Amino acid sequence: MPKRKPKEPPTYADILKLQFEAIGEVYTAEAVASPDWFLKKSWTDEQQESFRKKFRVFIKKHYPGTDIEIAYAFWDLQYGWRNAT
Repeated sequence: MPKRKPKEPPTYADILKLQFEAIGEVYTAEAVASPDWFLKKSWTDEQQESFRKKFRVFIKKHYPGTDIEIAYAFWDLQYGWRNAT
């Protein structure tokens, strides 16, 4: 029986894909190339909540035992977008 190749561990890019999907855009490396990339976008309360739900599922799946609320708070503080509403 052939051995399965182990899955690649999740990366920040995986979370960024979820964040860009929340506002209807596609994540690319170029989109986050500048140091202030997160200042150039904004989202509504509904979009932010949609991302928050997906973030929670992602963290729970890939990093069990992590305090999800603290992880989200740090992510939002570091990479969160301006609120458009």
